[in-house]
Amino acid sequence: MSWIRTPGAIQVFLFALIVRFIVLLAIPAAPISDDASDYDRLAHAIVNGEGYVSETGQPTSMRPPLYSYVLAAF
Repeated sequence: MSWIRTPGAIQVFLFALIVRFIVLLAIPAAPISDDASDYDRLAHAIVNGEGYVSETGQPTSMRPPLYSYVLAAF
């Protein structure tokens, strides 16, 4: 593990860490999608007779349908 203590390895590590933080701050975060709420919304749409549609009313294939149909049964 002597390579960890070499100045070159430490400099490369610190440079990579700084670049990572810059990219993290520069790129806007994507909103976190909540799977549970998506499946629940799809199940409600099925129960209400709207079918397997997105929030805009368009047919969707974003989530596999089986779990939404199971939720709709309850």
